[in-house]
Parts: sequence; structure tokens; C-alpha cells
Amino acid sequence: MSRLTRIGFSMLAMCVVFVFAASCGAGTGKAKTLEQLQSEFLQLKFGMFIHFGLSPSSNPQGLDCGQWADAAQLAGMRYAVLTTKHHDGFCLWDSAVTKHDVASSPYKKDVVKQFVDAFRKRGMKIGLYYSIWDRPPKRERGLMNPKKVQDIKAQITELLSNYGPIDYLWLDAYENIERANCKYPTVREVPWEDVYALAKKLQPNCLVMRHPGSQYDTEYSDIQIWERPFHRPKIMECFERFLKEYAGRPQEICDTLQGSDWHWKSALPPEGLKSVDYVVNALERCGKNKTNYLLNAAPNHNGTLDENVVQRLKEIGTALKGGSIKLAEGFDVSRITGNAKPVCELWDEGDFHGTLNVAMDGTVLMFIVQGGHKGDSIYVKRSEDGGAKWSDRQFIGKHVELDWKALGIGPYDGKGWGRDKGFRYASLGTSVVDENTGEIMFFMTALHPAPYMYKSQDNGKTWKLEKIEFKKDSRGFLTNPNPACDPGITIKHGPHKGRLLAPARVMVNYNKHEEAKGYTNAVYSDDHGKTWFSSEPFPADGTGESGLVELSDGTIYLNSRTHARTGNRWIAYSDDSGETWRDCHEDDELFDGPPDMYGCKAALLRLDRDDCDILLFSSPDPSLPEERNRANIKVWVSFDGGKTWPVNRLVKKGPGNYSWMTQGRKGTPSEGFIYLRSIEGGMARFNMAWLLQPDDKKAGKSGG
Repeated sequence: MSRLTRIGFSMLAMCVVFVFAASCGAGTGKAKTLEQLQSEFLQLKFGMFIHFGLSPSSNPQGLDCGQWADAAQLAGMRYAVLTTKHHDGFCLWDSAVTKHDVASSPYKKDVVKQFVDAFRKRGMKIGLYYSIWDRPPKRERGLMNPKKVQDIKAQITELLSNYGPIDYLWLDAYENIERANCKYPTVREVPWEDVYALAKKLQPNCLVMRHPGSQYDTEYSDIQIWERPFHRPKIMECFERFLKEYAGRPQEICDTLQGSDWHWKSALPPEGLKSVDYVVNALERCGKNKTNYLLNAAPNHNGTLDENVVQRLKEIGTALKGGSIKLAEGFDVSRITGNAKPVCELWDEGDFHGTLNVAMDGTVLMFIVQGGHKGDSIYVKRSEDGGAKWSDRQFIGKHVELDWKALGIGPYDGKGWGRDKGFRYASLGTSVVDENTGEIMFFMTALHPAPYMYKSQDNGKTWKLEKIEFKKDSRGFLTNPNPACDPGITIKHGPHKGRLLAPARVMVNYNKHEEAKGYTNAVYSDDHGKTWFSSEPFPADGTGESGLVELSDGTIYLNSRTHARTGNRWIAYSDDSGETWRDCHEDDELFDGPPDMYGCKAALLRLDRDDCDILLFSSPDPSLPEERNRANIKVWVSFDGGKTWPVNRLVKKGPGNYSWMTQGRKGTPSEGFIYLRSIEGGMARFNMAWLLQPDDKKAGKSGG
């Protein structure tokens, strides 16, 4: 980024227009309000700025956008912005407007596409930077003529039309006031209204932002940008003044990791980088002021990040993971346990498929499906005293038969594996409690979901089968919220407060033989369970049987089993209440039942509290040999929203398979209890005082 003339208290003479687009694709999708878009933007918090340029003679054969994206994820970054055309005018894509582009160089390949594909594959938001001013030829002051405006619009159209949903578009490089020796377009010469309208036309669901260098010029600007204020007292003074005069307005600070340079230089590798403490402190300052932090990491001339840059980004990510609450020496356990006496009770409930949930009045519900697929009967057992006593099984209803021939799926004729006749029948799926209305509901699923739910409006005493509507996902499949997925949740934060969100999976072509192509996702409803939309697919295929929770800042944390690869659990996050996913990665600690073996359905739960994000995760013991790989159900505890899992405890020794968890409701007899059920492992009721007991790793006590 060239150094432009500084004027008064303005930043570097820089303009930025941000387009924060919905992930549904250019020109499509349900329109969001400005407040929704701003909220989703701020939830991203940390991004990577990538200043990378080529020339007509460049041929970076080592270019590796995947390495950039991996490094960004190591640092905990959630989005990235690439300089598609800087002030030299060279385009990193094949532009129809000019031959001064990558297609005319020895390299030939579309760098923008490689960037978009690499970061999108990892679930990260995408930003494209574009410089209005370029040289040669210089766009002299007063020469922003119709032809040049036409060229700018044409190239913006290329960027917003050819790469799918673009979350950010930066327009850069003009002076913020008139000046005699100005060598680039002034703010008044740029047709911002036209640019804004063009962006909205190409991708209607977008957040538009520009920064002309003056904090008072906010027209066509939804978010304010500041360039390197931590190094420039006058800019910091303006930033702080802006905070007072425009309280609550979302902002972003962009900064450099490699000294003060935006682009790579030969002196950079040995030159000192910003320290870990500097970056962490910058993020903390930004977080207190509704401000995102965009940190530049410039690749070298061969197209890769230098080793010291990758290492520093990794160190930053490690420091950020360690910055949250941990259970350690001196930690006040009573903050979590409330000085309650430890309780853990175990009892046998038989070997059946089913889920758990808790009604709004605290009634604990144990759903049961039995009888074989063709004769499936669905039951519920209820406890109104927090799990001490349980009712007998109460019949809810029968399965729903799918007309699989009319649907064009199957065949489910019983002639071989994967063609089971049982797949003709949709039965008990996962459940969700609408915390807005108190209604309890569960889906009816097979490999293909049925458009029905059983619903109860009296805390599970009586049930009625109701018709619902499912919407297909972006790949054309209906999502399947089956019983191997955890219970759904009601969103409590952000613009989608009140939304119902449930984990789910897609079996591609509703064919068991294509399980390796299947993927985790979610379904959500904004009309209390009448209509269900499918999220974007989880960024890793071969996944399924997942759980999700909402963290205290509104971020959705999704934890998924895999069916097509060995290794640990797969994690992703959502900043829009379950519509799209980012930062897909394999967890460092949580095995997938056990490591390097075929996975197992686990259970995930977030404790209902406002002061911190305490998560629980249950699954079989990973240390057992292969012949005993589904036994000894344990519960792990995270005190930092799933970043680390420092505590685990054995709940029951012996056989243990799929598991489900739920928790009691405040102000009811169930308050303070965790309920866990496992196929073969029976039922458990315990509290956090038992789970966090020091120096006692024995299993719970069997009871009635």
C-alpha cells in the first residue's frame, strides 16, 4: 500500500468500500437488515489482509493459497481480504477490461479464484480488495471521466459476478479533499452512489462500507475503517474521538504484521514481526470498541508466507486459545458448582435408540423408539421431579411411511446392504424445545426426512402429528435431523434471537452407499417449527451425527463425527445463527471414538449460564484397544468455549456406545442436573460438583 499524502487528522488517503455479502450466492437469498449484517460482521473479530502483487513477468510457481488459509486458521482468523488489483493496476484475474493482468503473464492462472477456493473450503469469509487509482496510466485529478468510470464498474462487476458470494469488496486509493498536487481521484470525483447501487444490484444481501479518511464523511458507509492507528497518534486521536461521537458504530482497524510494510520485501524475513502480545492487546482493544482487527501478512515473491510469519501466526492462535477461563490451581470451583454436594446416579434403561430433552417446566423427557423399522413405535418417559422418579412408557405414535418410488429415491427393497426396507419408514428424529412458546417437537426421519413432526404443548403429556415444510439445501438435498444428532436449541443472541436451530446431516442421494459424500449441516426455523431451512453444507464431506451450541457472544459452535476418515472430531463456527460455517478444522484434543478408528456419535452441551462458555462432551474412552473401542463413557469439560478440554471423568465403566446429554431448567426440580444416556451404558444423572471433584476419577454410583 503506497504512502499517500497526509492531510490534517485524516488517515492515509485511503478509501475502502466493504461489501459484506450473504453466503447464499450473488444476487440470491433472503434479504437481511443492516443491523443483522453489522452484527454478523462484528462477530468475525479477526481477519487476514493479504497484499500480494504480480507483474507482467511474474511466474510464482510455488503460489499456495491453501498455505495462506491454513496459517490464517492457525491464528484464529475468520476472514481474509486479497489485493486483487493494487495501485500498479495489475489484475490478479483475467479481466476483459485490460491486458495488464495475470492472463498475460507467464503464470497465467487466476490467483483470485485460487484464493477464494482455498479460504472458502476452510469455511472462512472472503474479501476482495480493488484499487480505483492505478499506474500506469495515472488517473490524474480531474480525469475521472465516463470511460474510466465504466472500466471501474466493469471490473467490480467481474469480481462480484465470477467467484460466487463475495463477503467484502474493498475500493481503495483516492484523496479525501481537493488539492492542487493530488495525483489520484478525489473523494468527490468517485461516483459512490453508483458504486453502492452496483454492489447492491450484483449481490443484494451485502454490507457496504467506504472510508474516505474523514470520520465525518460516512455517507454510503455502514462500517468505519482505520489504518494502523496504534502507530500514528493523530489517527488514534481521531479513532477515539469517533468512538465518542458515533457511539456504537461498527468499525475495523487494519494493521501490518511485518513491520510497517504492506507488501513483501526481501528484508522482511529476518526483520522483526509484531509480537504476540502486541496482536493480542490490539484484539482486546478492538473487542472493547465494536471493532474488528484485520492483520496483514504478505506472501513472498514465490507465493508463500515465510516460515517466520506462519510460526508467528501459530503463536498468536495459541495465545488466543489460552486467553479464556481455565480450570487451574486457584480457580474458584464454587463459581460453577454453587457449593452443591456431589451427585451421580446410574441406572439401566435397556438398549434402545432415543434422545433426551427437558421441557420448560423442568420435566425431563426420555424419547424411545422400538419395534423394528416397519413396526416402529415411539414412546416417552417423563420425570417431573428432576429425574428421581420416572413414569412408565407413554405411547406417542407410529412411524411415517415414505413413498420412496414416487420420491425417486432408494430402492429400499431389502436386496442387499444399504437397501434396507426399514429406510422406507421415517421414525423418531432429534428433538427441540421452542423456548419462546414452550412447545416440544421432534422430527420424523430416515435417510430421507418426512415432512412431519410430533409436537406437544403440555410439556410432553400429549402429542399431535403435524405437517411441516422442509427446504432443500444449496446442493439440492433435504436435510435429515435424525436421532443420532443432538437436540436443537433456541437462539438467544443477535438478530436471529428466537430462531430454532437443530443439527442435522445429509445422506447424498439418500443412499447409504454414498455416506462418504454426505455432510453435516443444520436446519433452522423462524416460524416456530412450521418451515425449516437448510444451512450451507459443513465444509468437510464425510461428516455427520453432530451437536451444536450457542456461545455467549452468539457464535454457533458445531462439533461433528466423521464417517469417511480417521482422526479427531471436526469443528466449525457460524456467525449468522447457523446459516453458514467457517473455520472448519479437526479438533486438537477430542477424539472421534477413539482416534484413527471409525467414529462414534458423541454428545455436546453448553451449561446455561451467562458468565462464561462451559461445554461438556461425552463419548467412549479413547484409550481402549480396538476390540473394546465403544466402552467406558466419559465426559470432558471445556471452560473456554471448546478451545481446550482440560478435565474429563469416567461416568460408567463397561459397554457404552452412542450418547445424548441434556440439562435441567433453572427454577425447576431439574435445575443443576446433567442427564446422560448411552446405548448399552444406561442412564446417568449428575451435577457439576461431582464432575469437577478433584482427585476422584471413579465412575458414578449405581442406583434405582
